[in-house]
Amino acid sequence: MYALFLILALLIVALIKNISLRRENEKLKQQAAIDDLTGLLNRRGLARELKLEMDRSDRYGRKLSVLFMDLDGFKKLNDTEGHIEGDRHLAYVGETIKRYTRSSDLCARYGGDEFVVVLPETDNNSAKIFAKKLLADHKIKASIGITEYKPGEDVSPLELIDRADEMMYKIKRSKEKIILLPSKVRSN
Repeated sequence: MYALFLILALLIVALIKNISLRRENEKLKQQAAIDDLTGLLNRRGLARELKLEMDRSDRYGRKLSVLFMDLDGFKKLNDTEGHIEGDRHLAYVGETIKRYTRSSDLCARYGGDEFVVVLPETDNNSAKIFAKKLLADHKIKASIGITEYKPGEDVSPLELIDRADEMMYKIKRSKEKIILLPSKVRSN
């Protein structure tokens, strides 16, 4: 009887440890996908979630838009005000993006002073309105490139982000604070 009780106790301890390890693994997975400074998705988390969103777009036949945002003058801010102030500004931008987005949107700090916003069920024109709202915040100076994903398009999540990034660089080179929309999908 004692042996049976001991085996049962060991099984309960093992079960509790297993549950604890699963919770810890889930916590680590989440931490691996979240940017510490802004609380937004990081590049890894964005790639995974964007793939799911593109699959959903294909399934339901709905467009989605991707915005690639690069902060203007961020290096100068870091150089003159210091990295702590730069970090505060990045956190502010992250909070502002979250404030303007819907719960279904994906928001990510892509790296450094670059941010990506994915707007499901949103065409380029609606994405442009969203981008203008972000730029209306006078604390945010940025160049924003937009691209649209059409259901069934043969493009990877990283290629889609790259397309929005290319649009952002066109804006930076033009020295205009306009949002350029691609007239058609680029073919390779």
